[in-house]
Amino acid sequence: FGPDDYLYIGMGDGGGSGDPQETAQDPDRLLGKMLRIDVRNGAPYTIPPDNPYVGATDTLPEIWAFGLRNPYRWSFDRETGDLWIADVGQFEWEEINFTPASSSGGENYGWDITEGFNCFEPPTDCDTAGLYRPIFEYGHDGGRCSITGGVVYRGCAIPDLDGWYIFGDYCTGEIWRLKVDDTGAVITPFPTEMFDIGNIDLAAIGEDIYGELYVPELNTGRVVKLVHDGAVEDYCAGPCCVGIRGNVNGDSGENVDLPDVIYLVNALFQGGPPPPCPAEANVNADPQGDIDLLDVTYLVNALFLGGPAVPACP
Repeated sequence: FGPDDYLYIGMGDGGGSGDPQETAQDPDRLLGKMLRIDVRNGAPYTIPPDNPYVGATDTLPEIWAFGLRNPYRWSFDRETGDLWIADVGQFEWEEINFTPASSSGGENYGWDITEGFNCFEPPTDCDTAGLYRPIFEYGHDGGRCSITGGVVYRGCAIPDLDGWYIFGDYCTGEIWRLKVDDTGAVITPFPTEMFDIGNIDLAAIGEDIYGELYVPELNTGRVVKLVHDGAVEDYCAGPCCVGIRGNVNGDSGENVDLPDVIYLVNALFQGGPPPPCPAEANVNADPQGDIDLLDVTYLVNALFLGGPAVPACP
């Protein structure tokens, strides 16, 4: 779901090397497109009135954008609403498309006229007029084979990554970061590898409700969490992992103390500022992860009435 509450659907071109059915550029096919529909009212869905092809007689109204081969994967920046699409290439080039939140749709990302910045069909002198060009491409050197898109980091654990788009390669397991400036220009000419998680099948880079990053390793079955200084740690699925590390109010001390209680009560009931990182304030480690009166009760009991200690993540 996008920041506008509409459902976006990234469609591959339907398979067959080189899009032999030419679906990605066909306005009468849903394949090879980004679709946008409203599933909140009516069954099975309705068309948002501001979709770019509403009322057109030659283009399906569900279509938001054209020219995708295999959008694997794509996401919205939770802070800005910008759309990032990692589109898997055919033989040589992997690409990233960046579309600002101000877009009204109708982009044509190029496939199968282009692959990355390069002509695909025809292989030379292709007509790129009107195409929405990617911001980044990379080739298949060093065993790289297929881009795996991720998310723009908006978590708390790795402050230096705030605002950076995190993505990687399926075959090598390399994970990189990339950023654009206010004009949409790429800041890094080639992203720096950020995390060394070994040679894995990098199926996805996901985020939790707090913006922290996780990677499922398809060939091992592990899920790892990306943490500070480029390190990773095994994901703990137990209830301890939604508990706090010992500091609700974000002060320099790491101990849970009376200022934490005051801060939490003020945040919940007096209109005070929320905890700097919400993940750090689910004191009682209930599975909902919400900050509520039970957290205040638990914290007071733990600090002053001899109750059980505040759980902490390993």
